[in-house]
Amino acid sequence: MKATWHEFQVSAIYKGDKGAGWATERLPENYNRHIVTVRNTQTGTATRFDYWTSMAQPDMRSTKDALLAFLAFVDDALAGEQGFDEFAREFGYEKPSEAYRAWHGCVLAHKKLGRILGGRDRYELANALRELDA
Repeated sequence: MKATWHEFQVSAIYKGDKGAGWATERLPENYNRHIVTVRNTQTGTATRFDYWTSMAQPDMRSTKDALLAFLAFVDDALAGEQGFDEFAREFGYEKPSEAYRAWHGCVLAHKKLGRILGGRDRYELANALRELDA
């Protein structure tokens, strides 16, 4: 699946080879892993991240699906701007170890997003991507 939106090219490749890691008694492990690559065509910079689709719809069927994966990544990156305690409170984590693992992933997403932004404001990017889902 590929999508071009403004200066970003988003491509997703289905791998299905790795569980998402958030399985519980009520939620089985999800193996619908995609590797998503986002390239800024103006700067030539790129980053990639793992993304899991739902178990009901394992494949990305449209360019909108690829762009919504990009939005999820951007939202994670924005959450990575928060301090650990604020993050844990906002997302309702009770176990510090679970909160730290999620927060650390968001911090890494924040760094990755910073590499591909060029001159674009991250909040404006998030808002513009959210309009696609409206």
